[in-house]
Amino acid sequence: MTSSTFVSETSRNVPKEQALILWFEEVGIADIPLVGGKNASLGEMIRQLQPKGVNVPNGFATTAYAFRHFIEKPGLEVKLRELFADLDIEDMNNLRDRGRMFRFDDRLLSIEEHSVECRTLDSFELSPVLIKLHAQGAEFDILQGAVETLRRSRPALMCAFVGAFPESRRFLESLGYQPFVYAQGAFVAGVSPANVTFTWFLNDASRIETRHSARG
Repeated sequence: MTSSTFVSETSRNVPKEQALILWFEEVGIADIPLVGGKNASLGEMIRQLQPKGVNVPNGFATTAYAFRHFIEKPGLEVKLRELFADLDIEDMNNLRDRGRMFRFDDRLLSIEEHSVECRTLDSFELSPVLIKLHAQGAEFDILQGAVETLRRSRPALMCAFVGAFPESRRFLESLGYQPFVYAQGAFVAGVSPANVTFTWFLNDASRIETRHSARG
């Protein structure tokens, strides 16, 4: 038995809620509590896009259950709760408390500056079918450098945390896109709630393609 076969069988012989790992193809947006937002989004992409011919690399996620098992089995949870009971998360000086932070030594920390070249998406002259935006708050900056690509190719977009960055929504709406939430096998107009990472932005062309694919 190969290691990949073992991992696959291990995840599928137990209830999903008790699996230590889950393959991306086994999870979707509804499984955020089990594997987190990014892993659930990858699973959703595999489920929805591979049947349409879009290749998404497979992989697996370590589950929240695995983490809980890891800290509960040897008794770490009790010790951690005692250790952090009075932790002030607003006080960065806690990082210097070596008894609390497990051998963290700021004398070993070094900070270096590096210059990087940033290019706009337009500069690559691509013709994407789907664009996924998850850039820690820089989504609007990326969109501003992708105007020609969006106008030319009219791709569908997955944008993270649109509710927190309304300028991205306004920008895309000015280009003819509308926000949608993917739920229970269908796109519903609106912005994703706070517990769902991605909002889909579709235009007339992508909505027509989505309906045709669903019917096929």
